[in-house]
Amino acid sequence: MVDLSGVLGLLPNRDAVVAALERVPATRDALSPFVPGESVSDAVAAARDVLLAGMSVAVVHLPEPAARESVGRIHEQTIEAFAAAHLAEGADLLVDLADLGLARGVEAALVAEDVAALCGAAELVGMTVTLAALSHEHLDTGLSVHAALITDHPDLGVTLSAHLLRSEADCGDLARAGARVRLVRQGGVAPKGLVFIGAHEIDKAYIRCMRQLMAGGARPILATHDPRLVEIAAALAVRSDRDASTYSFQFPLGVRQDSAAELVSTGSQVGVLVPFGADWASYVSQQIALKPDVVGQAARAAMGR
Repeated sequence: MVDLSGVLGLLPNRDAVVAALERVPATRDALSPFVPGESVSDAVAAARDVLLAGMSVAVVHLPEPAARESVGRIHEQTIEAFAAAHLAEGADLLVDLADLGLARGVEAALVAEDVAALCGAAELVGMTVTLAALSHEHLDTGLSVHAALITDHPDLGVTLSAHLLRSEADCGDLARAGARVRLVRQGGVAPKGLVFIGAHEIDKAYIRCMRQLMAGGARPILATHDPRLVEIAAALAVRSDRDASTYSFQFPLGVRQDSAAELVSTGSQVGVLVPFGADWASYVSQQIALKPDVVGQAARAAMGR
């Protein structure tokens, strides 16, 4: 069997990986368990299967850079489509402030207005909104937007990346505010002086961040499928006298489904991240860098079906 992750790992940069993925016609079909398609209807179909498995859904749009000015409308269409399919209740919409305008120099106040409008539309149908992980240069602005909106929209979530040196303190602040916090291991590239280096150090940082969230008043969404981190999270929940309804795990679509199902069977809250959009190749290339096992599963799917 060809090791797809090994082959792609030899390519010089992310752009080369994306180009390689897009050149191979069979790749798109092989990756369909992980990125179901480019349209909102593809996301709705995948979400229906997730809900049937007893898990909640978080949906994220993957826009091409040239189409980012239309991202707000796609978010609105996603909310409308989930409501029409009777799948909106309990679903979460991930919103990237950079795509909404921060990366193009749009004023933070205008971006905040757009987020507030999305929160209002989502709340009407039972959905929530969570701010996606931001690059380090936009993080302070993103946290300010979150702080400005959380009084009127208390279920607005925010994503933190454990690999940033500052995230443990940010977790503590957000826990004291009682916020919904989605914790990822690594949400993007940052200068060496601002991040932990190496998988072991990042894992330790993730555990410290989990400890802050579990011990405080946060409502954590632990975006990890690492069995050891999941086990430690469960232990921290017991130590903090946490009920299973006060925190959740989040798995990427198609990844370690047996483990996710086992967590559900024990009473844990489990969500699944459902990505869709034209920039699927960039999303997969990011997973290659952050989660090589995901690519291994894709390779097995491509060769075994």
